[in-house]
Amino acid sequence: MRTIIVETANRFARDLIVQETGHRMLKAQGIEIMAVDSPGAFVEDTLTATLVRQVLGAVAQFDKAMTVAKLRLARDRVRKRDGKCEGRKSHLEERPEAVALAGQLHKQGMTRGDRRRAGQGWSRQRAWTAVSP
Repeated sequence: MRTIIVETANRFARDLIVQETGHRMLKAQGIEIMAVDSPGAFVEDTLTATLVRQVLGAVAQFDKAMTVAKLRLARDRVRKRDGKCEGRKSHLEERPEAVALAGQLHKQGMTRGDRRRAGQGWSRQRAWTAVSP
């Protein structure tokens, strides 16, 4: 018989229906599941073992839902406070001086293509000199 060992029953599945369906499917294929923290939860076919497995599955599902809700609220608080919570930092957040320089060059009518055609290799100093009054 083949065996799958999981750390805890809730690591096998965090949704009760998925846990029970997966358990039945694997059992039908001759694969045994064993949870390290409660070895009999998936192996035994007693009414008590089924009850314990389903209660632990329901608790895992509830715990997952609570974690998701807490993280969502935390992200919403950060988004409200900072305006942004997830994703990469924008150029404006990373290098505001470069964005300001690009805006100044654009106001002067200089595009990226103009810069390339005019003479490759503009240094930062040369660019600042070009926009400084």
